[in-house]
Amino acid sequence: MSHPNSSPDPLSPELLQEIGRIPEEVEREMPHLREQTRLQSILYLIPFAGFVPAIWTLYRSSPRGDRSRRRGREAAQLAVSTGGVWAIATVLLTLGGSSGENIGINTLVLASLLTSGYFLTNVWLMTQVLRRQRVYLPGLSEVGQRLMDPRRKHRP
Repeated sequence: MSHPNSSPDPLSPELLQEIGRIPEEVEREMPHLREQTRLQSILYLIPFAGFVPAIWTLYRSSPRGDRSRRRGREAAQLAVSTGGVWAIATVLLTLGGSSGENIGINTLVLASLLTSGYFLTNVWLMTQVLRRQRVYLPGLSEVGQRLMDPRRKHRP
């Protein structure tokens, strides 16, 4: 055991060689990690079915990470936001339409348009992921970040 005031031993050549290999290994793994994150982002954006994996990812992942993991987290936040808005709007529309004697044709048409819009929005977001472009919807992206990112401070 060495004395705390003594200078550290110089690094051995073998250790220096191993340290030099680490960036090479990381570089080889990066494209694989990016592709995996893109596929996960597409999974999160699958209408209706991607909601649960997106919530699970937000629950278990840390907000820190490299750029590709942040993009996956942003896609998960947006998937939860769009799915939540769709679910709340559908419930409100159904409750409002069922307050009368029967559900009118207007309520059914509005519910159909709402669901179609949710589906088409998610398909468009998936194409953005495939094009390697930013997954962003004005308003919903900010709401998702504020509600689901514990690091962000809410400004009054």
